[in-house]
Amino acid sequence: MHLARASSITGYEKLVRDRGYDPVELLAAAGLTLRQLRAPNSYCAYTAISEALDLAADALDEPLFGLLVSSTQSTLIFGDLTLIAAQQPTLEAAMETTNRFVSVQAGGVSVTSELDQDRLRLKFHSETCERYGCLQKAQLSVGQLAMMVTELLGLSQPQFPICLRQSGPTATTLPESLLQRIRFNAPYDGIEIPASWRHRKPHRDEAAIRQHLEHALLDLQAKHAESFVDQVKTIIGNLLPLGESTVTNVARTLGFSARGLQQRLSKEGTTFGELLAEVRQSIAQQHLSATRIPITDLALSLGYAEVSVFSRQFKKWTGQSPLAYRTAQQPKHH
Repeated sequence: MHLARASSITGYEKLVRDRGYDPVELLAAAGLTLRQLRAPNSYCAYTAISEALDLAADALDEPLFGLLVSSTQSTLIFGDLTLIAAQQPTLEAAMETTNRFVSVQAGGVSVTSELDQDRLRLKFHSETCERYGCLQKAQLSVGQLAMMVTELLGLSQPQFPICLRQSGPTATTLPESLLQRIRFNAPYDGIEIPASWRHRKPHRDEAAIRQHLEHALLDLQAKHAESFVDQVKTIIGNLLPLGESTVTNVARTLGFSARGLQQRLSKEGTTFGELLAEVRQSIAQQHLSATRIPITDLALSLGYAEVSVFSRQFKKWTGQSPLAYRTAQQPKHH
């Protein structure tokens, strides 16, 4: 069973309520709760998220509900992935990075590039969508891909085509400006942009970055208001994929000097190094149990320069290699 971050359907609750329906009832029918949706970093079954979208599409009589949801979202839904992509030198490199780490967002998903003369096709593929259909989830994901490229390039009025393999609906409430961009019955799910765009430098939206960090800090305060150690561990986890999880950066985030943070942690009976190791182990075990991220990519996202170093450390933690640990967890997710 593949999993996906709950943040992928951010906006679902409001859209359903605004159209006079009860999101609690629809989510319950799909085996989900509002509490899960309001914890964006939690993971849910990919098929459950897909079913929640299908149920809403039927209830609201909106066959393009997945696209409608994506049109209300921003790259905040991708968490740290957006920040990592925005730091790449070109859009092409940003998309390669996205494909490497997208499995952290949703298992069994890939985004591949295909160059055809003066056009670049970015193709979305999901193992679950291929197996079960999941038209609304495919719409949502392609819409999110289009939104990500739009924000990475700082486009104010994007015109590039959005391609869907499914056929067009007889009626929809989707905004006309978005509907005109959709190519139904396309040979693939994805988007098509000028080939020259792949050399563009991603737009670094400082306001969006600040907003992302503010959201993370507010979430941090809500979860760990009473525990300083938990606050430190959460910040370490947020900074790890960016390669910025140093004692200096973590201390600065909390308003300490590096020495001041170490002294405070000493009073708590721990050290920065110990907390870094705990966070790395926790994240590693979570992804090896719940996602299919390649072990090499997981090692890099945890700040290890070489997968062999990560593997040795993981074996010290658990007594198993990363691959053996992942294999042992498989029966729990089938």
